[in-house]
Amino acid sequence: TTISLPLLDPDGRLPQAPDVLTDATPVTVTSGRTIQTALTPAPRTRLVRLDVRLQGADASSITAITARLEGVSRTARLEQRYTAVTTQTTAEAPTQTNSPAPSLRANAKAPYYLLTNLQLDASTPTDPEATGTFRLLGTNSSATGQRILITATLTNGATLSYEQDVTPLFSGFNPPATATTLRLAATLNFGIDQVSGTIIPWTPGWNEGGTGL
Repeated sequence: TTISLPLLDPDGRLPQAPDVLTDATPVTVTSGRTIQTALTPAPRTRLVRLDVRLQGADASSITAITARLEGVSRTARLEQRYTAVTTQTTAEAPTQTNSPAPSLRANAKAPYYLLTNLQLDASTPTDPEATGTFRLLGTNSSATGQRILITATLTNGATLSYEQDVTPLFSGFNPPATATTLRLAATLNFGIDQVSGTIIPWTPGWNEGGTGL
């Protein structure tokens, strides 16, 4: 009655959840009778798409973009499915503060996804964009929240990271939410030895043909 993802690393790294359709129903078995029941599989995983605009950066100076998402579920029940795709729901963007929220690196044993294959669009030399997707069983309601850590590796070996609490953006993400993709747009402003930015949800129906930035 449950799906459970294996750990890829003792620190809590999970594999990408597969595209799973599930259903479950109780059946009472009675001696001497033939019991028939029907299952109607429906989505049990949901996509999160992350588009990152690297403002002030040069595509030739970046070798890799990774994203780490914490506050996710490792297990899920089969009967708790996402509903049919209708409309996308979003939440307001969080207010940026300097509150001492727990760092991803300080909570390393919590389950997390590490997205290492964000596709960098090198066709735009300046202010390039990178895109990647997570497929989730759901978010962990018992965790302190959801956080994203985006890291850019430069050609000189240096790394620049930006971390943000995105808990409000995942509000209502779990079943019975719709199975539509949760689209997040990140704009990172590169400075000298530092990076700042914002992550917001895309507005449904707004600039759907582009990057949503």
